Amino acid sequence: MRTPRTDPRPLAGLLLVLPGLAACSMDYGVAGIHTGTPALYEALQGPAPAPYMGGTGEADPGDLEGSEEAEGSPQIDVRLDAAFQRNLWGTNVTRCQVQLSFSLPNEAEVDHSQQGHGQVVEIARPEEPGTCAFTEIDPDDIEEHDPGEGGDNWYVSGSLSGPEEIWLVGDTADWVLQLVHAEDGQLRYELPACSVETFPFGQALDLVVPSTEEDLEAFEVTDALAVGSEVLLTSPGPEALDSNGRYRLGEDEDLLLSWESPQGDPVLDSGEVSAPQWELRVQNAEYKGQTYQWLYCMPDAEGTARISGQDLASLHFNAAGDEETVETYLDLHSVTDAPMWETPWGSSLQVRATVSDGGPVYLDPDR
Repeated sequence: MRTPRTDPRPLAGLLLVLPGLAACSMDYGVAGIHTGTPALYEALQGPAPAPYMGGTGEADPGDLEGSEEAEGSPQIDVRLDAAFQRNLWGTNVTRCQVQLSFSLPNEAEVDHSQQGHGQVVEIARPEEPGTCAFTEIDPDDIEEHDPGEGGDNWYVSGSLSGPEEIWLVGDTADWVLQLVHAEDGQLRYELPACSVETFPFGQALDLVVPSTEEDLEAFEVTDALAVGSEVLLTSPGPEALDSNGRYRLGEDEDLLLSWESPQGDPVLDSGEVSAPQWELRVQNAEYKGQTYQWLYCMPDAEGTARISGQDLASLHFNAAGDEETVETYLDLHSVTDAPMWETPWGSSLQVRATVSDGGPVYLDPDR
């Protein structure tokens, strides 16, 4: 177990959001959080449950975001997620978050991932390095929806809280998660002012929950979270992009990518390196709030990938309709799994951290 560089403060015990608080407006702070109800204390004092793994992230299980699911039901559901995403070929950070939540298992689950989406699509995945798999749906088979519906669809939250701060302890630094109100009015712990400078790239992190009052004992988990390196796309570079930041490929032209991972892979307490899984996705730019075609590929070499022009030609849906150019978007995902671990309530959890970069790709037959 790694030793925190600063001792966490002993603070309040596990708390419950009362029903009125869940409907309040967004307020990043803890004002108005109330002490727990008798039902909560009964839950905390009950017998250990069957194994369970809380699930987070997007609807598509292949996206590998957040914590995985398993059988059973815990007394307290713990969810932990870390993600750092860029787009526009590294020039724009779209997501930076480290989040942790606690909730009761009998509470109604809200699937944030499907809010505002008319259909959940099973996406084909490649089985061998250097290969791709294509998925397509008919635009006439799904209902149109407003792209703005649902808002942010990737976050964790719960009705329970403990101390004001919870710690993630790495080999070289500590990261403090602060108690805040989430988007849905519930609670979570999050890394404040998350940025490329503060995100724990390349770290294996121990979870340290400080000592509290009698309703929640302090606990620590070694290697609760393993975060991969920053992903820096080096090709295509700025010189290969058009004036609108788009990468254009001619007909039958292969797409070549290269990238760097400057912080390296996280090293677990056992000395084992937790290597990431790499996945490359090219999909049609959203049209009327929907995506209709997906091409998933598995890189066959470290730091480089090639998608053949023949595979790219599968992406033929044109959002504009009156032009030959096909608008697509590329995302390169690095996904790192932490070891399986057990909460104090007997539930099993394995957390996945996602780091990605990407940008628009125009398939232009006239190029």
